[in-house]
Amino acid sequence: MGLESNIKLVFADMEGTLFYPVVKMTHGIAPSSWTLMAQDLGEDALTMEENMKKRWKEGGFKNAKGEQSYLEFMRESVQMHQMLGLKKEVFEKAINVPYHPGVKETYEFFKGAGIKTALISGGFKAQADRAQQDLKIDYALAGCQYFWKEDGTVDHFNLNDSDYLGKVKYVRGIMKEEGVDPNQCVFIGDGPNDAMIGKEVGISISFNGCKPLEEACNYNIRQKEGKENFIEVLKVFGGDVYRDTMKTYKSRLE
Repeated sequence: MGLESNIKLVFADMEGTLFYPVVKMTHGIAPSSWTLMAQDLGEDALTMEENMKKRWKEGGFKNAKGEQSYLEFMRESVQMHQMLGLKKEVFEKAINVPYHPGVKETYEFFKGAGIKTALISGGFKAQADRAQQDLKIDYALAGCQYFWKEDGTVDHFNLNDSDYLGKVKYVRGIMKEEGVDPNQCVFIGDGPNDAMIGKEVGISISFNGCKPLEEACNYNIRQKEGKENFIEVLKVFGGDVYRDTMKTYKSRLE
């Protein structure tokens, strides 16, 4: 029997992992739709976001307990969007990015093998909803949800602690809910904010990830830009699984 007989749950990051990274990582923060929206909003927004990233790296976003807080980082980002008049059409353009090749076929394998899946992201709920529906993901948590006014501007928002330590808490909670051992779990990610999860599960995979994540993971996948294929994560499940899934992927290209 292959490794898939032992794996019960697969966790994955979203942006840069399931979806193609449409922007580059700066200041040690993973690429995301937050940055893409800032680019669309103009030079002032991009400058403000880059300054916020620098402040994050320096520990400049504190909660009431004086702890570094991703919620506070998001809250200020949302306020910037509101101040600069973010429109729903710009938001939807930013989250409408392509999946990595092979994502669909890989998740079809997980579903067929009876492996539960969970997505966790510091990004937007609307994009996570899309992935959850398209890939039939069992659990999903994302950082920010926007509610819109009739004129297409942001009316209200909801925030979740779903990055850095928030990711770790989520992983632990889902493992407890499913009654699985960490050694029965896989995590796939690409950013430095995923590194903490590498110690929480039995198998951790850096998918074209940054150096800090590679150092924290059991398996590192490094592919040339423009030649990425998500199916390579299945090599840890065995050669037959990888070859069969790649065969399905290639047949659909014909």
